[in-house]
Amino acid sequence: RDLHSFPTRRSSDLVEVLSDTQGVDFSNWLQRWHWETMRTWDPLIPDEVNAPINKAGQVLIRFKILPNGRLMDGSMTLEGSSGDTALDRAAWGALQGSNYPPLPREFHGPYLELRALFMYNMEPGVR
Repeated sequence: RDLHSFPTRRSSDLVEVLSDTQGVDFSNWLQRWHWETMRTWDPLIPDEVNAPINKAGQVLIRFKILPNGRLMDGSMTLEGSSGDTALDRAAWGALQGSNYPPLPREFHGPYLELRALFMYNMEPGVR
């Protein structure tokens, strides 16, 4: 099924690049990051997010990706909890369990630092 068909139920569309990109265009890499994260996240999402409960929340995680596409050990930080351990754990697991592509060759930094917002039954900008 198409994971993009659930924008109001769950979304990780909001990813912010915190590193200096050195002028490198990361748009294709970020599209692949998004697809891989959604693919990994979907089976981890708790049933309570679905009807009839429709549990809502958002999780904010900051992390670093190495040039080879792997998460830097110890780089993940929970910057904003949903207040629900199961929702937080699913978002955390989506990042830890994903197999990201290498960063663009033109990028020569030690890592790319990102902040991702995972939302369950929420629209961007709504708290």
